[in-house]
Amino acid sequence: MSAFSDKALTLFHGKKHPGLGIIIIAALLVELISIVQYRRLHAWAEDDLEKRSVTELQVKAEIIRNTLASAEETMQEHLWDIENHLDEADSMFAVTARLIRANPHIVGGCIAFIPDYYPGKGTFFETYARKADGTIVLEQIGALDHDYTQNPAFRQALETRRPVWSDPYHYGSDPEMWLSTYSYPVADRAGKIAAVCGLDIDLTWLSDTLNAHHSYPSSFALLLTRDGQLIAGPADAHAPEADVAQAVSLLQDSTIVRTGDHAGRLPERFRSARKGQKAYIYSTSLENDPLWQVAQVCYHNEVYAPMRKLRLRQMFLILAGLLILFFMIERFARNETKLRDAHVQQARIGSELSVARNIQKQMLPKSFPLFPDRKDLDIYGSLVPAREVGGDLYDAFIRDNQLFFCIGDVSGKGVPSAMLMAVMHSLFRMVSARENRPEKIVKVLNEELCKDNETNMFVTFFLGVLDLSDGTLSYCNAGHDRPIVVADSVEELPALANLPLGVFDDTAFEGQTCRLDAGTTLFLYTDGLTEAKDVHRQQFSRKKVKETLEQCRMVPGMDAQTMIEALGDAVHRFAGGSELSDDLTMLAVHFKQRAIIKENNI
Repeated sequence: MSAFSDKALTLFHGKKHPGLGIIIIAALLVELISIVQYRRLHAWAEDDLEKRSVTELQVKAEIIRNTLASAEETMQEHLWDIENHLDEADSMFAVTARLIRANPHIVGGCIAFIPDYYPGKGTFFETYARKADGTIVLEQIGALDHDYTQNPAFRQALETRRPVWSDPYHYGSDPEMWLSTYSYPVADRAGKIAAVCGLDIDLTWLSDTLNAHHSYPSSFALLLTRDGQLIAGPADAHAPEADVAQAVSLLQDSTIVRTGDHAGRLPERFRSARKGQKAYIYSTSLENDPLWQVAQVCYHNEVYAPMRKLRLRQMFLILAGLLILFFMIERFARNETKLRDAHVQQARIGSELSVARNIQKQMLPKSFPLFPDRKDLDIYGSLVPAREVGGDLYDAFIRDNQLFFCIGDVSGKGVPSAMLMAVMHSLFRMVSARENRPEKIVKVLNEELCKDNETNMFVTFFLGVLDLSDGTLSYCNAGHDRPIVVADSVEELPALANLPLGVFDDTAFEGQTCRLDAGTTLFLYTDGLTEAKDVHRQQFSRKKVKETLEQCRMVPGMDAQTMIEALGDAVHRFAGGSELSDDLTMLAVHFKQRAIIKENNI
C-alpha cells in the first residue's frame, strides 16, 4: 500500500493525473474506515460470542433445572400420600412405588425413617424402590450395616428441615449411572420429622444433552458441582482432554479475578491444546439449589474466522476500488446522503413508536371515578401491563342514559398487541356511538378485525350495555372470561362463550339480557388475574377470585375502587414477588340505584 501511495504522490505532483489526489485522499479515508470497521466488527464478534454463549448456557441450565424441578414437583404432589400413610408401616412400600412411578426421570426412591419410628420394624426402617426392566423392585434396606442416619443428605435434611440435593455420584455397574438424590424431610401430624424421602434422578443423559448443539461446532459444554467437581462433559473425540482439564481447573480456581458484563456468566481465557489457539470460557450457576455450574468453551479461531475472511475480502475490494474510485465519488456522496436520511428516518420511526405508546395510555380512562356527578353508578378500572405496553383494554362511556362498557384481551404481547388494542378501542367508541345492541357492535368489530388480518391475531372481548333507568343489562361475550356478579351472593354471569374476534369474518354472535338489582357490582377481568402464578407455579384461579369478592361483599360500603384494590393486593400477595406473565386488567361496575339521570357523555 505504501509503495503504491508513493508512486501515486509522484504522479500527483507531476501533474500527470490531476484527479489522483482525490483518489489518494479517498483511498486513505477508505483504509481508515476499514480499520475502524474492523475494530467494530471485532467488538461485535466478541459481543456476539458472549450473547450466544450466555443464551446457550441459560437454555441448558433451564433444561437441567426443569428436570430437577420435575422431581421436586413429584415430591410435592405425593407428599400427602406419604403423610397420610405414616401410621401404616407396611403401606410405605406401595407409597414409595407410586412415588417413583409418577416420573420417568426418577429411577429410584426411598423413605428413610428416624430410628425406632416403627418399634416393631427395628431400629432402622427404610423402604426402597427402584426401576428394573420395566418393573419396580421393592426392598427394606435399613439395617445395622446400612445406617442411613450417617448419610450427609439425611442428616442435613433432618437438621435444617429443608429439602436438599446431593452432589452427583456413580451408582451400579451394568450399566453405571450418574445419580443425584433429592432428599425431603417429612413431618407427621404433630409437626415432628418422621422420615426423609429421597428421589434418585438419573443424570447419565446430561453429557449428550449439553453437547447436542452449539453455535460453534468445536465448542463444548461442561457441568460441574458448586465445588468444581466435573459431572458431565463432551465425548472424548469432540474435545481434547487437556482443554477439558484446563477449563475445569480454571472454574475450580477461586483466586482468578473474572471479568464480564453479565453477573454469573463471566469469561476466562486459556491456550488450547489445538495449535495453541485461544479459548474462552463462559459459566453460570443454576439459580436455585443445587448451585451446579454450567460452562461453555469456545475457540478464538472459530469465532473470528468469518471476520478474518471478511477482512481479506475487504482488502481486495479496496485495491480494486482504487482503479474506479474517481468515478464513484459522487455516487458515494449520494449513498452517504441516503444513509444519513435512513438514520433520520429510523430516529423518526422510534419517536413515532414512543408517541404511539403514549397514545395507547391516553386512550384508557385517565382518572376515577369516571362519572363523579352520577349518584347511581360507581366505576373503577385497573390495567397493569406485563411489559412496557400491554394488549389488554377496557373502556366505559354513557350515551342516552345507557352505560356502554367493554373489556378485552389481545392475543400475544408487546407492541403488536398494543397497536391492535388501540384499534379495538377506537372501533368500540366509533361503532357504539351509533349502535345500541351489543351483538351488532361485536359483529362489526369482528368484521373490521378480520380484514387483512395476516398475523392471525384475535381478541377475547366482552361488551355490555346497562340501562341506568331500570338496570337492564344487554351483553355479548366473544370468547372472554365470564364476568362475576357480586350481589347477595357471588356468581358468574351466565354468558355464552361465542368465538373471539378476528377468527372468522362470518361468525354469528348471540347477545343476552338480564336485570341487575340496585347495589349489584359487575366484576370483569382478563386471564392475567386467574392465571397469575406463585413461586410454585400454582395459578391464582377463578376460585380465589370469587373468595376475595365474597370477602369484599361482606364489607359494608365497599366501593368499586376498594374492590379492585383488594383483588390487586390479593393476587400480588399470592404471587409472592413473582413477575406477572400476562397483562392484569380489572373493571368493576357498581350499579347503585335506578334513576333517570341527564346524559353525561365521557
